[in-house]
Amino acid sequence: LFLGGIPMRVISADIYDVDLSRDLRRSIWNPVILRLTTDEGIYGLGEVALAYGTGKSGGLGMLKDMVEGFIIGTDPRRVDQIWHALFRQTFWGQGGGPVVYGAMSAIDESLLDIKGKALGVPVYELLGGKTRDNIRVYANGWYSETTPKGRKLCILPEEYAEAALRAVADGFNALKFDPFFISAHGVLRSPDPALSRESANLAYERVAAVREAVGPNVDILIEVHGNLGTTSAIQMGRRLAELDPFFYEEPVNAMNVESMLKVSQNVPIPIAAGERLYTRYGFREYIEKQAIDILQPDVGLAGGISE
Repeated sequence: LFLGGIPMRVISADIYDVDLSRDLRRSIWNPVILRLTTDEGIYGLGEVALAYGTGKSGGLGMLKDMVEGFIIGTDPRRVDQIWHALFRQTFWGQGGGPVVYGAMSAIDESLLDIKGKALGVPVYELLGGKTRDNIRVYANGWYSETTPKGRKLCILPEEYAEAALRAVADGFNALKFDPFFISAHGVLRSPDPALSRESANLAYERVAAVREAVGPNVDILIEVHGNLGTTSAIQMGRRLAELDPFFYEEPVNAMNVESMLKVSQNVPIPIAAGERLYTRYGFREYIEKQAIDILQPDVGLAGGISE
């Protein structure tokens, strides 16, 4: 099982378009899973992380094209060589986006899964070894479950507080939520970049209710999904700072580095972003300018485990 010996080859690929909407009671939740199988019977799994939002079909199609054009017949242990072939020879790889890099990520994950199995080690051993024995997790989505009042979404601040306590009772000591995304009428929608006074006050009251309910020893992580304008993001960040959030995620559009930097320089909360940035090149300017405090690459979209 070394590169100088008899080559291993990928001989087949299965792509699964998985519909979980019925099980999860959500209208759209469609993971795209790749399974590559070698001539030695070893298989590897990967995922195009476009299960939500719009783009699953594009990711599935791109994955099919890449697998057919670049993967079948190759030695799966040449992970870096294959990554650069996908990046340079697909033409769109050097332009990017979640469809291209989502497919590349799924392939990269599958190749590393195969290589780890062939060598008899976990993938983390291929990356330099384990650095910790435990990892902390946070709860997400807890505020979009059925409330005691029978609503499918939390609307009132006290409903957020009740839902937060249920998550804490399940063992979580960190909770992430977007206090802007559900309107006062229970409608899921992106808030206006320039927040109205009513929307700003409601968001603040929701966070304050959660903080009061869970106390000072549970971390609150504020998600914004990049929806606010720079001025509103700074104003809200300064208001929310007194509630001691753990971080402020994507307060503005992540494609605007200068806007994110301005928020970071004017808000006393750690700034997080990265789930809609792709490859080392998408993160480069953020790192150089120290525009954010917490990098959040999505392993299923940013270019894979290797990247």
